[in-house]
Amino acid sequence: MSKCIFTIMRREPLWFPIFLNYYSQYFKPEEIHVINHSCADDDGGEFDSYVNKFSNRCVIENIVNTETFDHEWLRQVVMAKQRKLLRHYSTVVFAEIDEILYHQSGLDNFIDLMKVNCVRATGFEVVQKLDEEGQIDWGQPLLGQRSQGYFSRIYSKTLISKIPLSWSWGFHNCKEEPEPDPELYLIHLHKIDFDSCLKRNRLHKHTKLVTRGQAGEQNVRQEESWLRHWWNMDVDGFPAEILANHVPIPKKIKASV
Repeated sequence: MSKCIFTIMRREPLWFPIFLNYYSQYFKPEEIHVINHSCADDDGGEFDSYVNKFSNRCVIENIVNTETFDHEWLRQVVMAKQRKLLRHYSTVVFAEIDEILYHQSGLDNFIDLMKVNCVRATGFEVVQKLDEEGQIDWGQPLLGQRSQGYFSRIYSKTLISKIPLSWSWGFHNCKEEPEPDPELYLIHLHKIDFDSCLKRNRLHKHTKLVTRGQAGEQNVRQEESWLRHWWNMDVDGFPAEILANHVPIPKKIKASV
């Protein structure tokens, strides 16, 4: 069965190699497609040059948009790319740059044995315990350095499909979505390291996301106090003041990344 995976990113020097190293276990270089939202105006093309060094490990498509964090633009680009890839592959996987799809039988084996048109993963957000856990050593297994997280409805996304999908903003929902598969995890790493998250926010210039309270606000806020407050909130209830129900990271996914 032919399969591929794709992502879209903008200036992600930390997450890009992590994404590539993980998914290269399950996909060949020609099956990994990366849409690089060019940011040459921000850094003189430095990151674009960095990305091109990985051209032997994935298929890179450079794309330009003058706005950043434009939800509708992202949605349209991703849906169009999925439809294009479905002309050449029987199953197409989409994952954002800080998302890890994991199945204990191997993601490639899971896809090869898939009998349905699309599959929805069970979302799990990994969270650094700020008062007890230090900064991540990015050269070591990541989840072994963290102890907790929480299950999340909005990160239970439909990302593996044999048919075109119609996603909402953020790719959290789609018209075609089934119930989450309890054995397929979508491990979300946004909160795995506070310092890196804050640095990422300060690096990005989200010209489109300017009004407080908009969807995706956590990606643009650059105040350390706000990010610390948001850190332990349940993303399913945000912006309501609801603390997440933290649980130990499931043993079955502990060694995944």
